[in-house]
Amino acid sequence: MLNLAIECSSATGSVALYRENVCLVERPLPDNVGSVQSLAATIEQLLSLHSARRADLISVTNGPGSFTGLRSGLATVKMLAFAWQVPVAPVDTLRAIAAHLEHAAAGSSRPAIVVPVLNAFRQQVFASAWLHAPSGPPHELAAAQVVDAAAWMRAPWASLHLRPPSTEAPLPPAGQAAVVVCGPGLRNYPPDAGSGVDIAAEELWAPTASDVARCGWSDYLGGGKTLVSAQELQPNYVRASAAEEKAAEEKAAEEKAAD
Repeated sequence: MLNLAIECSSATGSVALYRENVCLVERPLPDNVGSVQSLAATIEQLLSLHSARRADLISVTNGPGSFTGLRSGLATVKMLAFAWQVPVAPVDTLRAIAAHLEHAAAGSSRPAIVVPVLNAFRQQVFASAWLHAPSGPPHELAAAQVVDAAAWMRAPWASLHLRPPSTEAPLPPAGQAAVVVCGPGLRNYPPDAGSGVDIAAEELWAPTASDVARCGWSDYLGGGKTLVSAQELQPNYVRASAAEEKAAEEKAAEEKAAD
């Protein structure tokens, strides 16, 4: 079973082709990742390398991240998934970042709370939290959300709104789990010296198509409840764009003036 994976949330994305959980090939996207044509050409090259005409599953980051990259990537995936009539595994960008760290730390005997972060601009960050245990799959402790950058820098873990506790993902006792932050957002908003967190090595910050492939394959093996069709695939920007927020504010002002 071929799994085509696309990481399109940043200016430098990548594409990978997996056979189930084995990587066949992975390539970075050209600088003009915002171009649907350049992405489609890279996908065609990867399929041709393995004499394949289509994939059986498409895994793709659906946000948060670059509006341009996500729009181009998802438009391409919609087109391919519709033409091939195959399911899509949408992968949260922050989850892919956390998965990158989990893959690098495989074999660790200590649980870790991983807090991936992206620059959301306007003095804000996108962040979430994942529990990585020595055994078993990772569990989401805090969904992707917008956080004030200053508050996040003071306390990356404590600044997040957590999901209700569950028996599947109980929080480790205080002091038993390291809190590790990772992600491209650290370049702009590093944690304060007294925040009490560990910072992952910089080479582990950026999500890759391989991370997306592993997440998508995990979802497929998990019963496919989160898989969607081409028509159902939607971006998760987490926050509206500046232009959309401005338009909403102007509309609200006009409605208020008309009352």
